[in-house]
Amino acid sequence: MEYVEQKEEEATRPRHVHPSVNQGTYAKVVAENNKGTGASRPAGNANHRYEGSWSSVYLDVTETGSNWAKEAWVGRLKNLAIFDRVENDLYWDFEDDISPKYVGDDMVLLIGLTDERVKQMMEEEERRATPFHSLEKWSPKIHTGYRLTWVTCWGIPLLAWDTKQISKIVVIIRDMVDVDDDVELVRRLDRARVLLKTPRRPFIQHTVNVHIQGETYSVHIVEEGGSNPERCQCRRRSMHE
Repeated sequence: MEYVEQKEEEATRPRHVHPSVNQGTYAKVVAENNKGTGASRPAGNANHRYEGSWSSVYLDVTETGSNWAKEAWVGRLKNLAIFDRVENDLYWDFEDDISPKYVGDDMVLLIGLTDERVKQMMEEEERRATPFHSLEKWSPKIHTGYRLTWVTCWGIPLLAWDTKQISKIVVIIRDMVDVDDDVELVRRLDRARVLLKTPRRPFIQHTVNVHIQGETYSVHIVEEGGSNPERCQCRRRSMHE
């Protein structure tokens, strides 16, 4: 289908055939002008490559294939801002044989957690001494509906440099969870790093036109990808606590 669309685009674009000593037949001219074009050229707007595509697959998963997951529990984080540090931040809260793994949404998979330890953690929850607001046995019916990701916002006007206004700027992508310390301590004013809770698929690139007192400012929002050397060292509070 992609190839057909590209050929259709080519067919609707006007061609200019430069005169030569011997142009030959019409078929020869068209063949010469078509060289180097076709399926390798991206069709339409370049931004379409971020929209992705859909397909389905049916898997025959054996009962023994996921035994390690069947014995696991899922904890729901109180503070979403620690999602990318759960293995480090929660390590000291558990015994050595319990391994926390962030899986999406507000969920942390707790591998090696025993029923006895779960009971103890539920009692701790009543005293607000656990990082989870709930615990449940893992099952295949548990799905992730959103993801947490850091974005960088470039070009926020100084008049809008506070968390309340920044949350309004990024609301099209969804909820703001946290910002790094550079934002509130005003260490840098060229960009703001913001943690978002969003159902959008990667890779996020979006521009918001911000209108203030008759002036228009363009704010560019770009998702951070891969390993980031500027790992956030913020206090990791949650806006939803």
